[in-house]
Amino acid sequence: MARVIDLRKQQTQEPEPVVVESAIPHPVVQEQKLLTDSGEALPYHTLVWTAPATYRRHGLRAPYVFAALLAVAAVLIAIFQQDVTTVILFALLAIMTVVHVRRPVPLVEIEVSPLRLNVGDHSYRYEQIKSFWVHYEPEYDIRELSLHLKKWHHPYVKIQIEDQDPVQIRAILLEFIPEEEHEETFIHTLTRRLGL
Repeated sequence: MARVIDLRKQQTQEPEPVVVESAIPHPVVQEQKLLTDSGEALPYHTLVWTAPATYRRHGLRAPYVFAALLAVAAVLIAIFQQDVTTVILFALLAIMTVVHVRRPVPLVEIEVSPLRLNVGDHSYRYEQIKSFWVHYEPEYDIRELSLHLKKWHHPYVKIQIEDQDPVQIRAILLEFIPEEEHEETFIHTLTRRLGL
């Protein structure tokens, strides 16, 4: 026996309203206003977070071993070569290494906006930046944004992204800067390994 459907009853029933949940805004995305020459305030969004100014691994003995080696080198130079200037230089390097490691890393506010990229007191306009690369390897404790600047004396800037979404940062920066993989320099790799 065929099943009979009464369409009149279905037409009289009102359809249930569809509830559309609004998208949850990301907690670090903020809306700001840009004042144009005509006096119109145009909204734009910025991505803001706080992170350490530089990368430093805590709890490593390597910086103290490095400082001890510098101190031993200073003693050996004092005994065998008796060169006071070199002894003072190595001793100061050992002291500076220990002071640097024990000093707390300051936190800076990082802001990515359509106008510029601000890192603490430093501001980088997009026309000053050649390219960027998001180096994100949490298993090796690497979460940083690398900027290749057009300045010959200061070519690279490393910005810690901490727990921010690297895909979101990349999507915003792709609108303003080309993406290009940046090779780590020997100095940067060495300082990361030594925890300096």
